[in-house]
Amino acid sequence: MTEPRVVVAHREHLWWLLAEAAQLEHMIMCQYLYAEFSLKDGRRDGLTAGQAQAVGRWRKTLHEIAVEEMLHLALVSNLMTAIGAAPVFGRPNFPQRSG
Repeated sequence: MTEPRVVVAHREHLWWLLAEAAQLEHMIMCQYLYAEFSLKDGRRDGLTAGQAQAVGRWRKTLHEIAVEEMLHLALVSNLMTAIGAAPVFGRPNFPQRSG
């Protein structure tokens, strides 16, 4: 299946697309960070040694993904700056209730 072509008609359209990308990257980054910092923390939170090791691996993976999302957000923000637009940072508060 091929993706539809994105045709950018003018600078404002590019600005809008980049703003959408920035908001998406920001929300995703915040979700990974929220998940990382919501994990239990070792034996003081009642985890066994094996559980604490597993949670430590999850925390590391979540952190690595959040850093990648930060890079994506920085790239989008740099592109926005290059075309004369202000970077956009918008997201809902956390946690969100499920729908």
